[in-house]
Amino acid sequence: MRHPHQSEPVKSRRTSLFSLVAWANAIVIMTEETSVWNVGFFVRKLPASRWIRSATFCVFQLPDNVRETLLEIAEEHRELFHFAAPSSEQDICLVVARVTAKNEGEAVELARHRVGHYIDGVSLLLDEPPPMAKVLVIQRSGDADGAFRQFDDKGWMTFNPKSKGELKPWDHSREQLFVRLRPFFIQVIEEGWDQHSELFRQILFSARLFRRASETASYGLEYLCKWVALEALTVAGNTKNKGATVAARIASLFPENREAICVEVTELWRRRHVIAHEAKAEFFGEAATENVFQLYIPRLDYLNTAIMIFAVDHLDKAATVSELWALANTWIRPKDIVIERPKGAARWGVERFLLNCNVGWSGIGATLDAAFAEFKRPIQGAKCSAG
Repeated sequence: MRHPHQSEPVKSRRTSLFSLVAWANAIVIMTEETSVWNVGFFVRKLPASRWIRSATFCVFQLPDNVRETLLEIAEEHRELFHFAAPSSEQDICLVVARVTAKNEGEAVELARHRVGHYIDGVSLLLDEPPPMAKVLVIQRSGDADGAFRQFDDKGWMTFNPKSKGELKPWDHSREQLFVRLRPFFIQVIEEGWDQHSELFRQILFSARLFRRASETASYGLEYLCKWVALEALTVAGNTKNKGATVAARIASLFPENREAICVEVTELWRRRHVIAHEAKAEFFGEAATENVFQLYIPRLDYLNTAIMIFAVDHLDKAATVSELWALANTWIRPKDIVIERPKGAARWGVERFLLNCNVGWSGIGATLDAAFAEFKRPIQGAKCSAG
C-alpha cells in the first residue's frame, strides 16, 4: 500500500479563473447507482491525541508536498495562504470521511456534515476550534487518483440588471444614505465614549453586531445577529410582550403599509426562535430545507437601514431608546434613501458550492482505500491513530 507521502499532487491544465459550480453541476459525476467516496478535509491544530479512526473515518498527517499544492491553489484564492503557510510544526492533517452517494456533490454534502460534527465535538476539548481549509480532496473508491475542490457553505451573489438605469435609484439611495450619516460618523470619531448618550451607544452596538453578522460563515447566525441588532434599537432591554412591541414600533415607521409590515416583522421574529431557543442555526439531513434564512436577510437589511436612519435623525431629541420611539409617529421616512434593492439586482445567498481547482492528487486512492479496508490493523507510515 502507498504511504501518503508517496501520493503526488498533479496539476492538470489550469484556467485563469476557477469555475463555480453547484452540487449538481459540471464537476458532479452523475451515476445511476451509488458509489463509495472518500472525501478529505484539511484541518490545522488538531492534536493527534484527538484523532479518531473507524471503518468510515480516519485522520492522516499531511505530507509537505501537499501543503505546497495548497499554496499553489492559494495563488488564485488568497485566503488560503494563511492556512497553508509553512510553520514550525507539521500541524495540517487530512480528515477523511468515507460515504456512499450517487454523485460527487452528494458525497461532499454527507462528508462535510460528518467531519463537521467531529470538529464540533473536538472543539469542546480545545481552547479554539481547529481551523478547516476551504479546500477538500475527493476520490471515488477504486479510482487511483483524487481531485482537489474548493468549497464554501455561504456566499452572496448579486444579479446584474438588464438595464444599468435600473440601478440608478439604488445607487442614489446609497449616496444619500452616506450624506445623511456622515455627521454621525464624524461625531463617533471625534467624541469620547463618555460623551455619548444611551441611544448613541446603542446605535454603535447595533451597527457593530450588524457588521459581525455579515462576517459570519452561517446564514442562521447572520440572521439572528441582524435581528438582535434591529431588536436592540427597537426595545432595548425591554422583555415584556417583546415580539408585539417590536412589530408595532417598526410598523409605525411605514404608516402607508403599517399592517403588512407588522405581520412581516412578527413572522421574522418567530423565525429566529429556532436559532435562539433550539440552537438550529444550521440544518442537517432531511431538515436541511426547514429554514432558508438567507431568503429573509435582505429584508432585515432593509429594516435595519430604516431604523438606523430614524435613530440617527433623533439623536438631538432623544437620549434613550424609549424616548426615541415616542417620536416615531412624527418622523417622515426619506423614501429616496430607505428603498428596497431592485429585483433585477437582487442578492441571493448561495449554499454549498464547489470550485473546480483543476488539480489532482495522484496515488491517494490506494492509500485511502487500504486505510478503510484494514482499519483494525496499524497502517505503516500513515500516522493514523485510534482515539
